[in-house]
Amino acid sequence: MMRGILTKLTLLNLLAALLVGTVLYLLMDRGLSSSMNAAFSRYGEVVARELARSVEPSLIAHDLATVQSSLDRVLDNRDVAWAYDLPILRQSGNSGSEILYRHGNQTASIFTSPILDGVIGTVYVGFIADN
Repeated sequence: MMRGILTKLTLLNLLAALLVGTVLYLLMDRGLSSSMNAAFSRYGEVVARELARSVEPSLIAHDLATVQSSLDRVLDNRDVAWAYDLPILRQSGNSGSEILYRHGNQTASIFTSPILDGVIGTVYVGFIADN
């Protein structure tokens, strides 16, 4: 008789521990996911804003080699799928479909930042969210 009660109590304890573990996992996952998404968004905005600031003087001076160098530095980041600014595409004759995609067809988050308050153009930076 004692053995049956002990087995039931042990099973009840295991089920309660499993339930508590599952609830804690779900709460932690939700909390971490939202903080990681917020950090990812802040990072993307900072990269786009800094790229816009770094290419602004070069675009004003029509120094496309320095602009390309700034774009290449951003593309060295493993999370960046592609980056471009609209004036370069117009000046070089490239169309938007010829933008460099380093990671194939994975879903990318796009961050934009105006160059000289939008007078010169806009910087677009695509991040692969899966990384």
